[in-house]
Amino acid sequence: QKTPREGGGHEHIHCTLVPITPSPSLLTEFDVGEKEVVMRIAAFYFDGTPSKIFRLRFYLLYTVTEQRNEVDMELYTLDHAIEKAIREKSTSPEVWNDILQTFSSQQQQQKTEHKMFQKFQGCDVAWSTSHSTTRHSYLYHTSNYNSTTPTLPSSSSKDNTAYHAVMKAVNGTILESQMMPGSYVHIQDEISFWENDFWLNDRGYVVGKYGEEFVYGNREGVPYKMTRVALFEMNEEKEKECWKRRVVREDLAWTLGDAFFSSNAE
Repeated sequence: QKTPREGGGHEHIHCTLVPITPSPSLLTEFDVGEKEVVMRIAAFYFDGTPSKIFRLRFYLLYTVTEQRNEVDMELYTLDHAIEKAIREKSTSPEVWNDILQTFSSQQQQQKTEHKMFQKFQGCDVAWSTSHSTTRHSYLYHTSNYNSTTPTLPSSSSKDNTAYHAVMKAVNGTILESQMMPGSYVHIQDEISFWENDFWLNDRGYVVGKYGEEFVYGNREGVPYKMTRVALFEMNEEKEKECWKRRVVREDLAWTLGDAFFSSNAE
């Protein structure tokens, strides 16, 4: 088994993608005009422990073609108070939408100009139903690295419909590190998304005086590979809008954390 980074392997990570209702109060935070938008909160965490969040992001997506086969995505950080509230409920992502709506409604009532989100400059992502043979080269990786047809996840739907993404900044972008303030990281991402699988080729390099040093990702170009464990569904038993999760992979349900089973056993 390969060790992370220098060993050619990966850290053990997971991702929770939570649907967010694009309410009128939330939409005022963004210059989207008449575009049809989709909103998500993404929490990445370590070792099957939802409280170990190492990356929390807000995603804003909107179509850019009439055929709806191309989508742009903008990435945002969350206001400190909102992030704190979400982290305090890290094991209950079903309520994250409610948390965001509450903050948004309160801000609108107070008529404050304070922004709930801060956009990452240079990190816009373009999604398409077509993949790039160069930037998504990991799709062709096999044991001998000479495949001419894409590798498809075995757990995906039968038609293998996929959406692939690249950063619009072809060479990636450089941002100040949130984990190491005062230092800068050169980031580069490519993504592939199926109904039940999420592949993330995420790399980071610390920018130093004498060049760049590899700090996370995979040196051999192999993406993080995540499989769907649960689905978010509307909870019809609640008076107000709220999500519930339905497990679809019992063998991987441990990655949702102990708190998930405790709450569902009540």
